Amino acid sequence: MSRRDFTQRAQISGRNEMATLGMALNNMSEELAESYSVLERRVQEKTAGLEQKNEILAFLWQANRRLHSNAPLCERISPVLNGLQGLTLLRDIEVRVYDMEDEDNHQEFSCHSDIQCDDRGCYLCPRDLPPLPDTGTTLKWRLSDAHNQYGILLATLPAGRHLSHDQQQLVDTLVEQLTGTLALDRHQERQQQLIVMEERATIARELHDSIAQSLSCMKMQVSCLQMQGDDLPEASRQLLGQIRNELNTSWAQLRELLTTFRLQLTEPGLRPALEASCREYSATSVLRYAWIISCRRVLFHRIRPFICCKSPGKRSATR
Repeated sequence: MSRRDFTQRAQISGRNEMATLGMALNNMSEELAESYSVLERRVQEKTAGLEQKNEILAFLWQANRRLHSNAPLCERISPVLNGLQGLTLLRDIEVRVYDMEDEDNHQEFSCHSDIQCDDRGCYLCPRDLPPLPDTGTTLKWRLSDAHNQYGILLATLPAGRHLSHDQQQLVDTLVEQLTGTLALDRHQERQQQLIVMEERATIARELHDSIAQSLSCMKMQVSCLQMQGDDLPEASRQLLGQIRNELNTSWAQLRELLTTFRLQLTEPGLRPALEASCREYSATSVLRYAWIISCRRVLFHRIRPFICCKSPGKRSATR
């Protein structure tokens, strides 16, 4: 027993005091063996729990670094979802990022790849995943703060399974990280929009102060020359007429350009901006513009707006 070997037993014969002592030693050896077994099992459980907590902390640290990088949103979120699926019982994890709290228009990020991933040469998500069972519970976590709702986290929990306390805390912490990342991206997007609007306003002012004044001065000079009437030869009068027509055309094009730079985007988001642009162009043009493409699942850094223009007659065009 001094060497922690509790398998040895004393050979008992007779009913004397030595036999009684041997029985006591055998019982003590059995109890010590059982006690050591329980303690070793507890140590193994504690060790496994600490190892799992260490993996969770390492995952959260790496997820926080990845989410706050400058990579595109898909390259930041997809690896994090893959890591979450490896540490929990959750399957078919998906994040939907709303376009300015519009649930109908959103981007989807999941743990499985699709044709678009292959076209872009992206291999962040695993291929050929086994099919998931139809039974399971769909869990939802809102990605929101006190000011806005940025999206939702969806996942499937197999039937009859439950998340442990550590796994539930892991998901809650990751939801907070995702919410913070989306809030920061939204703030940066608004700041960039303000910067662009200020630059466009500056360009419009410079165009108006320089080119518009020059055109106005030229129109006044041409008017002064045309007021001379018959004193000018016919060729000069025709040339002045052509100059005035060109000036009128240039002035109209300048006003259209100034209108473009002075578009008022009062609401944040891609869809309100495009709809406001269509209304602005329709009010200043003989063409009618209509927004016909959905913003759902459109990558913002790859967006190319397609606007259908239709005139009152038969003429139509697409931009």
